[in-house]
Amino acid sequence: MQNKVAKNEKKCLTLHKMQFILKLQVAKNATERGEMLFKLNLEKVKELRKEKGFSQEEVAKMLGLKTVYPYHRKESGRQSFTAEELMMLSNIYNIPCEKFFYSCDCEK
Repeated sequence: MQNKVAKNEKKCLTLHKMQFILKLQVAKNATERGEMLFKLNLEKVKELRKEKGFSQEEVAKMLGLKTVYPYHRKESGRQSFTAEELMMLSNIYNIPCEKFFYSCDCEK
């Protein structure tokens, strides 16, 4: 019975991950067209890291990065987080991935 529950939880996580990646791709395509649907709230990423008491180096290791430098570049906005990294951060901070974004008013 536990094995069946674990499989269902894994399917739900996979489905959630696929939905999230699809949303990111839609946002990326819109951005390439000059529109902005969602923007990553880097201050929220930094704030959550500090609230949990993690250093950039610790989070970099949790994400599987070899050094702190790529994580620093991502948190400062010089490099983009991947969808996989955002999923990992949502698990680390125990929040939904959508909480890393805020909607942008696209009216010009």
